[in-house]
Amino acid sequence: MNVFKANKEGDMEIFGWIKSKIFGNGASAADALTEDEVRTKARYGTRLEVESMLSQHPQWANTVLDIAVSSDRSPLISIATKYGGVIVDPLVLYHAMQYCDVETAIALVENGAPIPSNIESAIADAHRKAWAGPFRRLLKALFDRHDVNGIDYVRLVSEWRDQDGLRDMSALLHEFGYDFTKTRSINVVDFFHRSILGSYEGELFDLLTWGQKIEFEHPHFDDPPECHKVSKWVMLHDKEMAELEIVEQTAANITQALADAGLTQDDTPKPKRRM
Repeated sequence: MNVFKANKEGDMEIFGWIKSKIFGNGASAADALTEDEVRTKARYGTRLEVESMLSQHPQWANTVLDIAVSSDRSPLISIATKYGGVIVDPLVLYHAMQYCDVETAIALVENGAPIPSNIESAIADAHRKAWAGPFRRLLKALFDRHDVNGIDYVRLVSEWRDQDGLRDMSALLHEFGYDFTKTRSINVVDFFHRSILGSYEGELFDLLTWGQKIEFEHPHFDDPPECHKVSKWVMLHDKEMAELEIVEQTAANITQALADAGLTQDDTPKPKRRM
């Protein structure tokens, strides 16, 4: 037996094993990519080019994921996670909802990004820069993974501050199944101040009809200056209209329930029988 030949073949096998661990099967040192090359491809390459690169070099998936988020290349997020990219920090989604295109935030949610604990602040920030359609899709993606009743509505109102759209936001929560009867009480002064600042949109009426508990006592509300009394009147008027709506809806529900049970009387005059 040729000992030298045997040793040489053994060395080649070891070298092949080491090469496969470093460059992957089928790759060579000449095929290896630098980080600059990967980042350039992630920034400017097509989806097909990026996917082709990661199919051969999946070890760069997290680098591509970072570029996809920071450069608002949302279609690359799913490609990067497909090849092993992992989002572990809830701040990634939080910052995306604050600063990035809403499509980037949607892609992060759909690809498993952890939901931040201060989601109410992130939702308010996302609303400030999102169109209605994408914002609704973002909420749907969030609530497909995060229980809508985990939202703290009182905190959301606080984070919303004086921006428009709170009534629409509340309606979306209601549409997605939020139970306003179980959330903690909120003081009318939050809506009173929104009215003074010109951003109140009638959300108090909706909230009361959905069962949200509202406290109508606060020093700023009880005895406002003359210039703010119109805003107080608006609050009280919406409260009155909501109470009337509740009474009418309750009566309608009772009537419908009796009809369903066959317990209603038909008061329609009956024609007289002819002799």
